[in-house]
Amino acid sequence: MKIPPQIAGLRPGTHTHMTHVPFTAQAYALAELTTTSLRSIVHIVPQDKDIVALAELIRFLAPDISVLHLPAWDTLPYDRISPASSILSQRLSTLGLLASDARPKTYILLTTLNAASQKLPPRVMLATANFSITKGKKLNRDALISFLEGNGYHRASKVMEAGEYAVRGSLIDLYPAGSDEAVRIDLFSDEVESLKNVDPLTQLSGTSVASLTLRPVSEALLNPETIAQFRTRYRELFGAITKEDPLYESISAGRTYAGMEHWLPLFYSHLDTLADYTPEALLTTDYRIDALYKERATDIADYYDARVKHQHAKDAAYHPVPPEQLFLSPKSFAAIWNDHVQITFTPFAGDGVSLDIRSSPQLFHRGKDEHPAQIATNFIAQATKPVILAAASLGSAERIRKMLHLGDIEPSAYFADALKNKVSLAILPIEQGFETDAFLLLTEQDMFGERIIRTAKKKRKSEAFLQEAASFLEGELIVHREHGIGKFEGLITLDVNNTRHDCLKLIYDGGDKLFLPVENIDLVSRYGAAEEHVPLDKLGGVAWQKRKSSLKKRLKMAAEALLKVAAERAARIAPIMHAESGAYDEFCARFPYTETDDQMQAIEDVKADLASGHVMDRLICGDVGFGKTEVAMRAAFIAAAAGHQVAIIAPTTLLARQHFHTFSARFTGLNFTVRMLSRLTLSKDADDTKKRLPEGKVDIVIGTHALLAAGVQYKQLGLLIVDEE
Repeated sequence: MKIPPQIAGLRPGTHTHMTHVPFTAQAYALAELTTTSLRSIVHIVPQDKDIVALAELIRFLAPDISVLHLPAWDTLPYDRISPASSILSQRLSTLGLLASDARPKTYILLTTLNAASQKLPPRVMLATANFSITKGKKLNRDALISFLEGNGYHRASKVMEAGEYAVRGSLIDLYPAGSDEAVRIDLFSDEVESLKNVDPLTQLSGTSVASLTLRPVSEALLNPETIAQFRTRYRELFGAITKEDPLYESISAGRTYAGMEHWLPLFYSHLDTLADYTPEALLTTDYRIDALYKERATDIADYYDARVKHQHAKDAAYHPVPPEQLFLSPKSFAAIWNDHVQITFTPFAGDGVSLDIRSSPQLFHRGKDEHPAQIATNFIAQATKPVILAAASLGSAERIRKMLHLGDIEPSAYFADALKNKVSLAILPIEQGFETDAFLLLTEQDMFGERIIRTAKKKRKSEAFLQEAASFLEGELIVHREHGIGKFEGLITLDVNNTRHDCLKLIYDGGDKLFLPVENIDLVSRYGAAEEHVPLDKLGGVAWQKRKSSLKKRLKMAAEALLKVAAERAARIAPIMHAESGAYDEFCARFPYTETDDQMQAIEDVKADLASGHVMDRLICGDVGFGKTEVAMRAAFIAAAAGHQVAIIAPTTLLARQHFHTFSARFTGLNFTVRMLSRLTLSKDADDTKKRLPEGKVDIVIGTHALLAAGVQYKQLGLLIVDEE
């Protein structure tokens, strides 16, 4: 495929559509567009997970093109926490490269709506904020430390993650922005004797590097200029500081503060945008971006209003920055890109330029009497153009290779120049392929109808004891199961009966020492609370045992109360709700991921509770993204299918709306009515919902604790789901 001349010749300020471009094929279109126009591209997709698939496919199809990644903050607007250090590191690595003279001549920058709609630190700041280190050359140690302190790095006893540095004599360990590994600098006097990569887990040095360029790891830098700027802008925006303000006091003292990035506009005289960093680039977007931008703008306004509402209550010290100072409205976003060529990719027909890229055939739908592997093999053997087979993993690739051998088909090795071969095999994290005039890309899902299975987390091996012990920091408090609170003093090796043993050295009250073999490391854990003024236990003393005994008594009393409540609940009768296999299985098939073992266990436990005929009171715990909502959806389906109403209570109106959109999309096409009831609901819609609930015309209602108000009545409420932090 070649990009049509009318696309390659577009002038700045024009906006067009590329039609018939399935999502995965956007990678191919981007590679062709960059190669044809010799211009860089900024491509915006809905979510960070979309970037992974596109980036891998671009690197496969066009390995000579530089692919950059600008992720969004992994926090909510106006959050109380800072973005993850790894996210900030990746962002600043990309922005620093774009601001420097070393940026690639042409590149494809993949980013998300959330990242592209947020303002950025001034480009001129990142263009000058760098520090170079070269093996064999002199290094001003004080200048390096000053740079690290002023650009977001934190001093630690041991470097474990991006943004940390440690100094031990002539050795300086640091974890640069955007790097996968830490770096160890070995100085001889003031000369860099060696530069080597370091594994943060084992702290062992590895391959040598010739040079290193350091960039900031924080978007909100703390130096005399930015601190003065912050103090002035903060007072101008929020008035005189009349009471305790932890943020203002921390920044004024030059100390980092959790979540300070959310006040980014106050640190600089102005902020730039992604368009300022990429003035020469084309802008391409996924067709879903416009609709998602409106939702994003609404969410930002809601989060801001929620913060302002609580300024005069418990959050009096939290003064949010007005949204327009940190975020771009849809109108502002359109204005800053107005002078760029803009192209929207859509899989549908319509006005614009058609690239005629077709979705790949779904081979698993063909023929009921043949095995899917035989169907795929026959199809590939008869193909008239090169076929690229995308496997999700090395194991899947070997399975496909064995399948092809049965049809006497020998795929080429895993390499990029696939179009020179009849059949090629590659490892690519994509779910659906596509077809062009030049080649056909087939995935496992195209051939077998299987969903891609997420990589399972590796279980810790027994030989990882030393790595576990290495994660303890010298001087921190450790709790031993039998001896109580002690202080960790490092790893030592002891000779006992002519045998060497690696041990943890623990110090107790009075200077008593305990040497714990690393194979017994499961007996100790970190002290989980603040460590200030915590007394150490006496080795062999009775204080720790008394505290354990007292706690056991309290646990026993609590257990007795819980058992009493559980017995009363078990005696009560509840309606039996069964999951009808056909409809329920169809509903479960809409889940686009593979359930984890724990998630599947929770689902089965909830199903058993609903079918038990007893009152259910089950707690499902899990971090963000661990699949709790899917457990709730399946329970709601079972209850609603059994003729019972379901009420879902969320702690905030924002979360209630998010659940409403999620449930509405999942229950689309099913014979269930899903409604929302919160302050964001229009009055007429709220009145209609309250009227229909007692009539049984609403199956699932989602809202805040207002669902429990006296004015809200139900016809047959069978399941209550409470989502709480």
